[in-house]
Amino acid sequence: MKEASESRISFNILFGDHYVNFKNTIPTFQITLQTESTLVRLGGRDSEGAPVGNITVEGSDEKYLVRLVDYFKIKEADIILDYSRANIKNIKDSNLFPELNHKIFYICPLMYDNLQLNKTLRPIKCITTFGDPNQTRRKFFKISPH
Repeated sequence: MKEASESRISFNILFGDHYVNFKNTIPTFQITLQTESTLVRLGGRDSEGAPVGNITVEGSDEKYLVRLVDYFKIKEADIILDYSRANIKNIKDSNLFPELNHKIFYICPLMYDNLQLNKTLRPIKCITTFGDPNQTRRKFFKISPH
């Protein structure tokens, strides 16, 4: 595999929905993280206006909604990275957002080859994830300096 530093292709990469003038003429690719669950039930958080998808809620006839928080920012990105295969399946199976299908990719939120989960080898107590820790479903995690 050719190393990126040896590549003859040059481009700028921009993470997020920021504007940066790179002051060059090479292409710029915008990458965004889709950090919210897209599978929500009717009445769920931020579900108002979310369209009905094609994935059935287990044990019922109800279909999950396809909730895309900040859809207009997401659709402008050249590459969309999502932490959940279920999110991607929900988006693609809905057939409601074909403009996203070719540019949404799964990125594993666990980015370590040999993560040690043994308490003695990991003295800090913390849970790390993408997203806003102030959201209702995340508030039960207490932040502790120990």
